[in-house]
Amino acid sequence: MAQAYLAPDPALPQRDLLLDSPSVTAHLSRLLGNGKPSAIDRCERLRVNYQIGKSLRVLYRIGISGATLMVAARGFRNGCGAEEYRLAAPVAVSCGPTRPLLHDPELDTVFWTFPNDRQLVHLRAVSTPAPELRSLVPRWSASRLIRYAPEKSATLACLDDAGGILAYAKVGASPQVERDFQRYEALGRALPSSDPHLRLPRAIAYSDHHRTLVLEPVPG
Repeated sequence: MAQAYLAPDPALPQRDLLLDSPSVTAHLSRLLGNGKPSAIDRCERLRVNYQIGKSLRVLYRIGISGATLMVAARGFRNGCGAEEYRLAAPVAVSCGPTRPLLHDPELDTVFWTFPNDRQLVHLRAVSTPAPELRSLVPRWSASRLIRYAPEKSATLACLDDAGGILAYAKVGASPQVERDFQRYEALGRALPSSDPHLRLPRAIAYSDHHRTLVLEPVPG
């Protein structure tokens, strides 16, 4: 099969490198090692959001020091990555064997290690449940990432001490999450509870402060 190539994008010249996992591995290795290569076991590209000439976001799954990390890259234009890094660094939280935030001046790119995220500022409070959120789901002690779209949304399983799923929490960067909560409530009122073939997850709660919708788990 012939390999497909994208037309050049002068506004985002780092695009092809960020889409190439081996190249990203080499760059991250140098960044993590402060100029000296640091061992990265694997680097898998999971998700790409690309608008020609406007924006590029890439999500990777990275293995390092026996840990698996989710790292989101955002390519910037005209050197804007440096300012983005300066603003994000003071609020970044620790996240295991690597730095929570990395800036690659050569690529004009910033890398966020989960639960750090450029737009989902409350993601860290859901990944390690904050007291206000734990009060919405009794026995919620830990979280497991299920689905992640950097800068847009993330879904996490709310776990008890034994690892059982108590609920699902969806974090959003826009008011859409609140609209989803209202939609779930409206559909819950409209659907007959006696129908064994039609079941909608119940909206347990919504935290406006954390932009987080909590849904009950439904088998199947």
